[in-house]
Amino acid sequence: MEATFREILWRNCRDPKPLKGALSNFTKEQGFPPPFTKFLEDNFILNDVWLGGVEVFGEYSLLSSLKDEECGLHLLKLGYLEFASCGNGDLVVVNIKNKYGNGFGEVGYICHEECAPGNDFANLTENLRVVAPSLQEFALGHENESMPNDYFDR
Repeated sequence: MEATFREILWRNCRDPKPLKGALSNFTKEQGFPPPFTKFLEDNFILNDVWLGGVEVFGEYSLLSSLKDEECGLHLLKLGYLEFASCGNGDLVVVNIKNKYGNGFGEVGYICHEECAPGNDFANLTENLRVVAPSLQEFALGHENESMPNDYFDR
């Protein structure tokens, strides 16, 4: 059996810790659907974790992203969770639009030059490069160094 996304984070973190509940409490207070809260609880840990050239957000970085009205929260309204950042500043997102919809769970990079405040991600479909069909495949690709590290890395 292959490791889950969360298990890969655990084994790549020097001192892994479970979530403290701040993210769960925030999503519940803000009225996010329970499946979204469960998705976060099932996949993430307290710590930020470097996987190759990508930093996967821990609980408080995810919380900051969800509160960021110009970027993270805006992307969430478009159906994407910003959950990591490339070393060059490109955003890493997972498609959470519809659990039963086309592309759910796909992970992609958004070119950071296209994410300037105020552009509202108008050309998101043109500037999103899907790199993995799931969080698990994304993490495994970084763990074995077969995954590109940013939008332009081929």
